[in-house]
Amino acid sequence: MGQVPRQPFGASPHDDRGAVAGWLPARVPGDVRADLIAAGRIPPVETPEGIAAGQWVDEGDWWYRVALPADITADETVILEADGMDYQSAIWLDDELLATHTGAFARQAIPLPVQPGGAHELAIRIWGGGALPRLSTATGTRLIRGVLDRMATNVEYFPDRMATTKAQFGFGWDFSPRVLSAGIWDDIRLVRTHNAYIENLHIRPDPLTEDDPTAVRWRLRLRVTRLHPCAVRAEVTIRPENFEAGGYHSAGRTINLCPNDAPLCTADYDLAVEMAAARRWQPWDQGEPCLYRVTVRLLDGNAVLDEISEVTGVRTVERGTLPGGAPWSFRINGRPVFLRGANWVPADVLPGRVTADDYDRLIGQARAAGVNFLRVWGGGVREKRAFWDACNRLGILAWQEFPLACAFLDHYPHNAAYLDLLEAEARGAAQLLRNHPALLAWCGGNEISAKREALPLGRLANVLREEDPDRPWIPASPSGGDVHQWGVWHAFEDWATLADARAPFLSEFGLQALPDANSVAEMFPKPLPDSLSDPRWAARLAQTAKLAFYAGDAPDLAALIAQTQRVQAAALQTGIEACRIRREPRAPGDGATWGGDHCGGVAFWQFNEPWPAVSWSVVDRAGRPKAAYAMLGRSYQPLLIAAHFPWMMDYVSEDVLPMEFWIVNDAPVEQPGCRAEAHLDGRLVWSATDINVPPGAAMRMDFIEVALAGAPEKLELALLSAGGAPLACNVYDLSVPRPQGAPPWRAAQMHRLGMRLIGG
Repeated sequence: MGQVPRQPFGASPHDDRGAVAGWLPARVPGDVRADLIAAGRIPPVETPEGIAAGQWVDEGDWWYRVALPADITADETVILEADGMDYQSAIWLDDELLATHTGAFARQAIPLPVQPGGAHELAIRIWGGGALPRLSTATGTRLIRGVLDRMATNVEYFPDRMATTKAQFGFGWDFSPRVLSAGIWDDIRLVRTHNAYIENLHIRPDPLTEDDPTAVRWRLRLRVTRLHPCAVRAEVTIRPENFEAGGYHSAGRTINLCPNDAPLCTADYDLAVEMAAARRWQPWDQGEPCLYRVTVRLLDGNAVLDEISEVTGVRTVERGTLPGGAPWSFRINGRPVFLRGANWVPADVLPGRVTADDYDRLIGQARAAGVNFLRVWGGGVREKRAFWDACNRLGILAWQEFPLACAFLDHYPHNAAYLDLLEAEARGAAQLLRNHPALLAWCGGNEISAKREALPLGRLANVLREEDPDRPWIPASPSGGDVHQWGVWHAFEDWATLADARAPFLSEFGLQALPDANSVAEMFPKPLPDSLSDPRWAARLAQTAKLAFYAGDAPDLAALIAQTQRVQAAALQTGIEACRIRREPRAPGDGATWGGDHCGGVAFWQFNEPWPAVSWSVVDRAGRPKAAYAMLGRSYQPLLIAAHFPWMMDYVSEDVLPMEFWIVNDAPVEQPGCRAEAHLDGRLVWSATDINVPPGAAMRMDFIEVALAGAPEKLELALLSAGGAPLACNVYDLSVPRPQGAPPWRAAQMHRLGMRLIGG
């Protein structure tokens, strides 16, 4: 890769490779900045100083080049497939311009006119971040921007990020600095074919019974381009991918491609394959995530013209209504599944650097914490295949949001050029992701007004009706009973109010906490900050006024870290369990739940982070967990024993501690003959025996009031089998401080206004 001066982006860019002064090694997938860091040309972007020193990167444009293999034969056609180039790009073969492109999330498939046995160079030009399009600066827009700046609202009005479908967080967010990625960020490959090319494969397995295993009709749609006249037979093979099974299924069919004499044509072909018994893909807490590999070969006689292979699963997903009418019941393979979720943000400020190993580590940590659902947040990226492969293998559901985020006072462009680009990006994302059984639903975006964004959301819905009609479509988060509870934190509300959460679906809430002491030491040169008054915290995005409000004072850094993490853990535990004890019963009348006040799922903000920051994450950028992570392993276990406290009770000053005891079973099997115990500061205060815990239910066990001799410290709960084996446990830190003083009036009013503007 190498740098050249800026030129305008357009349909006919100039080939200025000759202006590159020096070529550097490049790694793809990757990022221009990542290559410059590896070459020692800019410092790492893990520090604010490093980011500032590399700002000049945005003002240049960049070339990638590579020599193609020399063994291409005369009967082969070569297709370049690029799953993501960020953001404005042009492709050359030798000195011939083949295509220009805008966008980051849709696949490009470009035939390369190579000559057999010849030397060829593939070259890709990437425009730097400074060339990104900007929004109009009309007089009214400038006026409102100026007023908001003087009011210090921290609300942008028509920010330039909204002119693009690029990942919005890269322009700067409250958990991530401004770093404009650029380069070949997703997979790229050469496909060598003979006479015919499979552009994509859509797999729709239809279970024919309620059983598992079940008879299945596999419906396959192939998009095929004929490159030369030929008769083609399609051969389909379906094999188990991650489990042992006796034998496998295969089928063949002859299809005639383009019966006319046109040298090139593209058409869709539908195939159907019957399978007598297939195992279903289940979320990990409901069963096994069984996967199948579906391979389609195009044959001319015995010669393979092209081949495509996808890993998928047999499963159904329905979005229904909870008792009471809210549309937040998700049924997987006909069974209500409560979503124990976390918000997923990009794993790196340079998403091109994220590898399959990174995904495996982070998603493995989520699975180990009891998470069965990830919300891929709309300010981030359309995640890579490796992300979805990991979710498939681990049995974790996820929904993918489109790149629309946080338009509070305004809306995304309504002009044809922007809407056409958004539609193309959405179509590409749908075609790339739709075969993954882990993909639960599509969502239009984060914290946008469904009314003001009716045009872009309408385009997205139309694309999904064509490309992926079987999955639920959620116009925006929040909407329709989904709640982002930011009264706690942004409006300075008491975190204990989360115990009274009544949302049908709670998809955002959380508190910042300082990261692990080792991570803090890596953030700052010595001496390390020892209090929240140190101005260096701001460069790491700490919202120190709110941290101080919730965590209070601490004598040193170690105590400050511990205190912020304890408060974060207590707040998340409170909100999570308030939702879980309201889960939808497996069938009407089953289980004991609060009547008419059901919940379909919860997702805290946020699981991971892309940059070493003081953020809401429970796993920091270095991969080190905060205290809340250990809490998740108890509060998110499928079988939960929980205590619910009236949030308005001030435990320290009262003589009596009231509490309810609940047992929640998200698993599909009953737990009979259980025993439960509660110990307050080591003293047994409650027990119950011969408890039969039905599947898919939340049971209110008891309400007690315990006389106190002093301030309580810790409550420990245990659920044991009939034989005494531990089934579930839980711990409550009752000494976590509650915030003192009234919330600032202005913060509360701004929060309420923001939620009204997006319909939240």
